Amino acid sequence: SLLQLNGVTTHQNFQHQSRALQTNIVQQICDGKTAVVFRRDDKLQNLTESIKQHFPTVLILNRGAHYSPDDELLANVRQNIRIVRKWLNECEEQELTCHFFWRTSVPGHPGCGNFTTPVNDLKAMEALVANRSNYDKRSIKFHWYDFQHQNELVVKEFQDADLQNFEVIDAYVLNILRPDEHRAHQGDCLHNCYPGKIDVYNQLLLHYLKMQRSKDDVRRQPKVLPANSIYDWDEKANTG
Repeated sequence: SLLQLNGVTTHQNFQHQSRALQTNIVQQICDGKTAVVFRRDDKLQNLTESIKQHFPTVLILNRGAHYSPDDELLANVRQNIRIVRKWLNECEEQELTCHFFWRTSVPGHPGCGNFTTPVNDLKAMEALVANRSNYDKRSIKFHWYDFQHQNELVVKEFQDADLQNFEVIDAYVLNILRPDEHRAHQGDCLHNCYPGKIDVYNQLLLHYLKMQRSKDDVRRQPKVLPANSIYDWDEKANTG
């Protein structure tokens, strides 16, 4: 979404290569003045390596829809907080103004094929997701009903850490209201059709960046940007 809103074509299979090869994916935007670096790391277990590979000045993290029990989740988040704090200190040492964002996760909507429009009723949508009788044998395993609770746990951990230049991109409160436009034709009530409702995350990001980053902050970003990654069709066969 972020790349294509900036007029850059990307390939969805980059994410599979990133995970299989445990590497960052790089694509440049803004006439080569900015690099967008992505790594698929479902439970954020390789954050230090990712930062070392391509040092960012804006860092956005999210764990997606990959459920872990609360104790395992919080242990991992606390480790991530230590890594983010170290990165922010390194930014200060390099006289770079860096910003950190945590994006909350949005659950799937059981029975999404029944919806064709947004539902402007937060309580109703949370009740839909929380009611386990709405799930089938497959979707009940995804723990969508735990997302609200776990979002709150994670945000509290980051807020209590009192990190500098930190904001929450609250995807949950926006798209819990959008049971429509899932890929229901594929039996998929988690992922979304694109373009569409996920673009709003990048509108929020732009708002925060315009509000918080000065022109001097932007100028002080690293002068040498990493080269674009190349999607390798041969690698597709190796990674599935």
